[in-house]
Amino acid sequence: MEWKNANKILPERGHRALCLYPNGKMDVQLYLGRESFVHDLYGRCIFWTELPKRPKAYFKLMGRNE
Repeated sequence: MEWKNANKILPERGHRALCLYPNGKMDVQLYLGRESFVHDLYGRCIFWTELPKRPKAYFKLMGRNE
């Protein structure tokens, strides 16, 4: 996993990202714009990394066809 600085590089619109906040908390965010990296409780995301796509076996287990 490669962490990227949220002030320098942002993910592509619509991608899921794992965000690291200044207080050490982490949360998964769907990136729709700069404001989607602002959490009500934790503040602004400082570092992020892209989450890999889920394997097809996950969707079969959940009973969905993806």
